[in-house]
This record gives sequence, structure tokens and C-alpha cells, in this order.
Amino acid sequence: MTPARIPLGRLLTASRAKDHPVTIRGADDSPRTFGDLERHVGSLVVRIRDEPRGRWVVHAQGAFEMAAALLSVWQVGSSALVAPNARPDTLAALAGDAIGTISDDAALGESLDVVRVRDDPGAAALDWREIPPAHGALELLTSGTTSARKRIGKALGQLDAELEAHERFFGPQLGRAEIVSTVSHQHLYGLLFELLWPLSAGRAFHDTPCLHPSEVCARVAAASDGAVVVGAPVHLQRLAEHRGVAEAGPGVREIFSSGGPLDPASADALEAAMGRAPVEIYGSTETGGIAWRRQSASLGAERLRWTPFDAVEIARDDAGETLRVRSPFASAPGSVDRWVETSDRVELCDDGRFLLRGRADRVVKVGEKPVSLPDLESQLGDHPAVVEAACLRVDRKPVPRIAAVVVLSAEGHALLERGGRSAVADALLRHLGGSWDRVVLPRVWRYVDRLPRDPLGKLSVAALAELVEAPATRGGPRSPEILDEAAGPGFLEREVRVPADLAHLLGHFPGHPVVPGVAQIGWVVAILRGPLGVASPIDHIDALKFNHVIRPGDRVRIRVERKGDAQRWVFRLWSDAQVFSSGRIVVSEEA
Repeated sequence: MTPARIPLGRLLTASRAKDHPVTIRGADDSPRTFGDLERHVGSLVVRIRDEPRGRWVVHAQGAFEMAAALLSVWQVGSSALVAPNARPDTLAALAGDAIGTISDDAALGESLDVVRVRDDPGAAALDWREIPPAHGALELLTSGTTSARKRIGKALGQLDAELEAHERFFGPQLGRAEIVSTVSHQHLYGLLFELLWPLSAGRAFHDTPCLHPSEVCARVAAASDGAVVVGAPVHLQRLAEHRGVAEAGPGVREIFSSGGPLDPASADALEAAMGRAPVEIYGSTETGGIAWRRQSASLGAERLRWTPFDAVEIARDDAGETLRVRSPFASAPGSVDRWVETSDRVELCDDGRFLLRGRADRVVKVGEKPVSLPDLESQLGDHPAVVEAACLRVDRKPVPRIAAVVVLSAEGHALLERGGRSAVADALLRHLGGSWDRVVLPRVWRYVDRLPRDPLGKLSVAALAELVEAPATRGGPRSPEILDEAAGPGFLEREVRVPADLAHLLGHFPGHPVVPGVAQIGWVVAILRGPLGVASPIDHIDALKFNHVIRPGDRVRIRVERKGDAQRWVFRLWSDAQVFSSGRIVVSEEA
């Protein structure tokens, strides 16, 4: 039987059993207990309690370490600014108005004032205090899906109200099931569903998210009391396609999805394989959870309707046809008593539910003519050469223009190979020409194997703009499409796919294109220079091996990891079937 949920502010004062498992981690699935968590929190409190109260930047790859960091910050009366990633430039920017940084990453630069979550914290027996619901617990950064990132504050009581609502509604079905997540706890959905909800409800959660469907299936199969899968649409789509999903199905108690709508085909596939369609959670960083739905095939057309949570009131702004929310979960002054506006267009149903009809803030002007980007994307998606498309307005002289980033179907790839990039653009422009004024038609085209998405599967304006503004090189892009990414202290692992029009394939070799070794090394160096923040010049590369060729369309996993001192980095490019290349990069001691 699952123990009663403990509010976040009383987790340390409620005396949960010391041997109660908190996380499952490592190859042997050995748990870490509530007693371990208390020792880690105590160690951190001793090191930060004499600092002034204020804001701490918090970033931990491990969920256990993240829990310890949050509880320690709250214990000393401060708040946590949750960093969305561990990139040095991100952390440096956030640290500018913070007391310091708390992290489990030993590789962070000396320019940051870092308090590290230790593997062996020692024993620190402290008198815990209860944290009041009004305490400002968190600041999170929005995903940047439609605009620049902004900070959103959360009081402890707001978080607890949402956790209590989820436990009351979904908890009986979950029981003592383990939490298996594919999403990051650096964002609100992952933080709530992967970490804070199971922590307060007494369910064990895995310390790191799964990067691949095979990991999800393995963890589900090993869970003695069943498992709850916490995912995003982009991850669940791949899970639905995985050959081992049916074998893992009996162990699944529930599946949650958030970050965007899950396509009906994936929902149907998961329901057939695992016995249940995912529960989709609709909301935002600002509003918290708003509504839920389960796209079961038996519901017919009603499967697309969203049901508001009991504590959430909804209405529609008739002028903009957008959703308004009044909720105890929302991050707005006096939000329990006032309406919070969203930019999502909705259709209200007679039964109290609603349908989403796209974003109102994605209507832009080009040549003084309004353009609904969702409508444009939808019509592009109707063409047989297109699987998916994303559009945005870009600055071009003399007037702004529309850019389209397009995922091509098999027919689209065939057209690309026959006639090149201009032939695809011409076909799509003819398709749009009968419905749109010429001035608003896309003038910038990028063809990719997958749209760039964040760990929750959301598109971001920044990622699309970076892709569009990159020079259109002869032969196509020079980098692979990033499908997934996981990072930890001293390593980064990516799953990528090689686009059919990769620039490096040109002339290498006609009729039998393969990715040259120099391009593979370039991808590794990009990881070193970018997310890993290694600025030192490369001294030499040794133990270099190219075992198998990489071809267009191949999915490749790339791992770059520090070995020994900070000058040596090993890398490997591989798939489930074979290792493509590997080696060791040695950088100079001087930057």
C-alpha cells in the first residue's frame, strides 16, 4: 500500500521511514532511501545556511541530487532558480543575480560559485523546519515555444495543490508503481511528474531519464510493482514504434504525456501494445495543469476533447476565441481569484470540456497581410511530399518573409533526389498558391528529417530561427538532426539522424553516399565546444577508428565523455547494430 502523500513543506518533518526507497539508480537498480536524502540535504544546508537568503541557481542531472538541492534551498529560506540546461553560458547568465549555483556536475568551470551535491555527504543531524505554503519555492524558465524565455515563479502551496489534485485523481491507479521518465526535471512537467509528485507520494523514481525506447521497456519489465511511464509526445511516438513495447505492456500502470498533442496513431499503437492510451496533460509553466484527456480509440471523436481538472475553471474570451483559466496552480498574483489569459484558441463543448484550435499568437503580418502560421503549416502537411512543417516570420529586406522548415516524406525525398531543393519548393508553392496571396508564401525553405524539439518535444522559436538563419550551404545542412539528448557530469550523449541532403555527402560518393570521417569528427568537436563548454584547443586525436560507414537516413548515437583529467575526452558513434567510429581527443592544458 502506498504511504499517504506528504506536502512538500513537511517532507522532512513528517518522519518518513529512513529505509523507504526514494530513487532507483545504477545498473543493479540499487535504491537510495529517505535516510540517504536526509543526509544529502543536511550536508547542503550546513554549507549554505550562513549565506544570505535569496535565489540559488539549481541544476542537477540526477533526480535524487535535484531533490536534495531543492529541499536544502527551501530549508534555509531561499528559492531555487531551475536552470533549463547545464550549458556554461546558460548557467553563467542565470548566476548573475543569484547567490550561487548548486549542482552535481564536477565539470562546471571555476568562474561559477558552485556548491556541489556530494556522493558521500557524511552525517549532518539537523532540526528540520516546516516550510509554509506561501514560500516562493521555484523560478522556472518557459520553453520559448512562441517567444523568448521568461521566468515564472511558483509558491510551494501552488505546487502542492497541483500534486494533491493529481494524487487524488490518478493515485489509486498508480499504487506503488515505479516512475520511469523520458523527460527532464529541469522543466515543470518533468519536475512535477518525475520528481516532486513521487517524492511526496512515496513512490520510487529512477534517477535518470531514459534516452531510448529500449531503456523504457527494460525498466518497465524490471519493476516488481508495475511502472508509470512519464513521457513527451516525441518520445512516446518512438516508444510506440519500438519492437519490444508489447512485451513491456503488462507492467505499465499508467502512461502520462505532456508538452504538445500526441498524434492519434501513436495513442492507438500504445493502447494496443500496453493496454491503455496515454493520459495527456494540457497546461503551461504559467498556468500549471489545466486539463487532461485519454485518446482511447473507443471514444471516437470525443477522444480529442480536454476535461478540466476539478480545481480549474475555464472560459473563452470571445474577442480572440482564446482560453481563460482560473486556477490555484497558476503563477499569477491573486490567480485563485482572477482569470489568467492564454493564447490558445478553443471551442467550448456543451459537456464542460473543450477542443484546442491552435495558437492565436501565431498570426503574423507579412506585407500588411495577416498570416495564420498554423493554417499554413496544416496546408503544407496536406501535400504528399510533407510529413510535418513549421513556419515562422523572418526579417528579410525589403520586407519580412515566411520561412518553412519541412520534414519530407518518402515521396518528398524522392523529389529532392530527382530535382533538388528548388523542385521541392516549387511543388509546395504550387500547392499553396491557390489559397494564399503570393506575398505571404514561404520564401525560405529548409528540409529536415525531424523538426527541432526540446526535451519535452516542444518546438522553440529560437531553435527554428537558428536553423533558418544558418547559411543554406550547397548540398544542404552540415549537421545531423538531433533527435534526443542526455547529459551528466562530464558527458553528453545524443541520438541524431543523418539528413538526406547533408552537405558532406556531396561527391562522397556518387551513387553510394556515406558520411566522411572528417564530418563525424566535426560533430564530436561541436559537442565539445558547445554543450560541454571545452574551449581549449585540440592538441591531438588518437585511438581513432572508423569501423563502419554511416549512410543517409541512419540513426546514430554519439557519446562524448571525459576520461581521467580534463584534457582527455573519449567519443563513440554507434547504433544498436554496430559501432561506426571511436577515438580519443586530447586538448591543450591552456585555453
